[in-house]
Amino acid sequence: PRQLYLIDLWASWCAPCIKDRKEGKITYAWLNKNGIKIIGFSIDHSSKEWHKALKEYGYYNEFILIDSKESTFYKHINTNGIP
Repeated sequence: PRQLYLIDLWASWCAPCIKDRKEGKITYAWLNKNGIKIIGFSIDHSSKEWHKALKEYGYYNEFILIDSKESTFYKHINTNGIP
């Protein structure tokens, strides 16, 4: 069977991202219940701030990655911002 994934681009300093973390737990629970896996991709430059945000606002236990806007992945997905 096919697996669906949602790529969640975020950063600890992004106010809309944090708002989503606070309000999105029901949405993400529904996605998980319906077989949609979430890959969190942070563009934080500070692993300290990233870990702090995960601890305080984390809502999923799927893949969590940290990178920067300069990364090959970030450029490859053709986006220019978050969330």
